[in-house]
Amino acid sequence: MKDILIVDDDLRIGETVSSLLALEGYSATYCNNPVEAVEKLNNEKYRVLVTDMKMPNITGLELLIWAKTQHPHLRSLMMTAYPTEAFEHMALAGGALNILRKPFNGEELIRQIRLCMLPGLSTEVSRIEIGELLQILALEHIGHTIEIHDASQKARAYISLDRQTITYSEWNTPDEKLLGYEACERILALKQGSFQDCGNRFFPTNFNYPLQDALLSAATRQDHAGRNDFESIICFSRNPRQLATLNKILENQGLSIRMGDPDQTDVLPFNTSVLYHLSKPQDWSDLVNFCRQHPKVPVVSLNQTGELYDIKSLHNLEAEFCAPWPNRQISETLRNSHQLGLSGYLSSLGLLSQLQMFLMSKKRKRLSIKNLSNKTAGSLYIDKGRLIEAEVNGKTGEEAFAALTQAMSGVVLELDWCEPPSNSLEDIQPFKLFMKASQDLADLADMQKFIIQKVESQLQHN
Repeated sequence: MKDILIVDDDLRIGETVSSLLALEGYSATYCNNPVEAVEKLNNEKYRVLVTDMKMPNITGLELLIWAKTQHPHLRSLMMTAYPTEAFEHMALAGGALNILRKPFNGEELIRQIRLCMLPGLSTEVSRIEIGELLQILALEHIGHTIEIHDASQKARAYISLDRQTITYSEWNTPDEKLLGYEACERILALKQGSFQDCGNRFFPTNFNYPLQDALLSAATRQDHAGRNDFESIICFSRNPRQLATLNKILENQGLSIRMGDPDQTDVLPFNTSVLYHLSKPQDWSDLVNFCRQHPKVPVVSLNQTGELYDIKSLHNLEAEFCAPWPNRQISETLRNSHQLGLSGYLSSLGLLSQLQMFLMSKKRKRLSIKNLSNKTAGSLYIDKGRLIEAEVNGKTGEEAFAALTQAMSGVVLELDWCEPPSNSLEDIQPFKLFMKASQDLADLADMQKFIIQKVESQLQHN
C-alpha cells in the first residue's frame, strides 16, 4: 500500500507538496488531473488523498466524495485558496479530515498528514455479543477483520466482514481447522472470549454469507439447543427462605442460582452476576461495601426493607426491585447484566457506531472523547441505555453532541462514573440525535450517486 496520492492541476504546488512529503519519508504520488487520480485509486491502494478544490472536469469535492464512497478506508485532505464556510462544511461532511488553506506551510502539511495516518476513533469494548459486534461493524460500510480468542476451547478464529457480507471465516483449535460456513457457525456460537481489530488485514474470500442470514441461522441453532446452560448467579441473603419461591421461578426460566454467604464475599468466580437481598435496613451497608469491593461485578438488589436508598451512588448496581418481586423483569435484568460476551480493542470505528455499542450494554458509562484532529476533548454520559448528557468546551446538550460526533480520529476512553452537570439529553431519544448527527451524510446520498455517474462518464470519455 502506498502512502499518499496528491491531486492538483497546478504543477508547481503538486511537485512542492510531493517533495515535502518525500523529505519526511512518505511515499507520495502526484497527479495533475482528477481523472488520472480516479484511475490510480482504482488500480492501487493509498492511505491518504490530498486534493485541490478547483480542477477541470471533476472538482476536488466531487473527487473526495467519490473516493469516500468507493474506497472507505482512504483518508482525505482538501486544499483550497478560496475557503468559505459553506464549502468547508460540505468538504468535512463529504469525508475530508481537514482543510488546508493555501498558502500553507510545510509544518502544517506534515502535521495534518500525520493525523491522517493515525487510526480512526479507537476504544476498548467489553461484554459485547459477537452478533452485536458484527452488526455494529457492518454499519461502518467498510471492511473489518476480527481475530478472536477463546481460552476455554483453545481456539483462535478470524472473520472478515465487507459491509453487510461475511467474506472469510476461519476456526482453529489444536484438534481441527474449519473454514467457511462451518467456521462461521463456531464463531457465532461463542459466548465469551477476547478479540482484536485487524484493521485493513484481509484474507482471500472463501465464501459470501450475508450477515443477516448468518445471524438468523445462529439464533435458530441456539433456540434448538435450548437456553438452560446459563452461567451461575450468586444470591447473597441473610434470610434465604424469603427468596425460595423467586429462586425456583428463576431456575425454571433457565437461570442457575446458588446461595452465598454475605460474610464471605472476598473471592467470586469468573463471569458471575449477583443478586443481593436486603431483608433489613442494616443490609444496605453490606451492599455498599460489596459494590465497592467488586466494582466490576454486576449486582441486582432485591429490597424487602421498605426503605428507599441512594442506588445511584453504586455504579455497578444494575437495578433495584422491591417486593412483590417482578419475576420477568428480574430475569431479563440478570440475563442482560451477566458478564458474557467478547472484550477487545477496536480502531477505525465511527463514534456513532461506538455509541450504539455502549447504549446496547444498558450500563452507566462516562466516556471521554479525545479528538486528535483538532486537539479537543469532551464527555458523554450514558445511563442504562439512554444518552443523558454531552459536554465539550463549555457547551452541553445537542450542540456538544454534534461537535463530538465530528471527531474523525482519536480515542474513546471509559472513565469512572460521576453524575453529569445536567441531564439535558435524557428526554431525547438516541436515534433522533443519531439521525440529526448523520443528517449531512444523508443529504449527500443523492449527490454521491450523481458524482459516481459523473466520474464514470469522465473515465469513459477519456
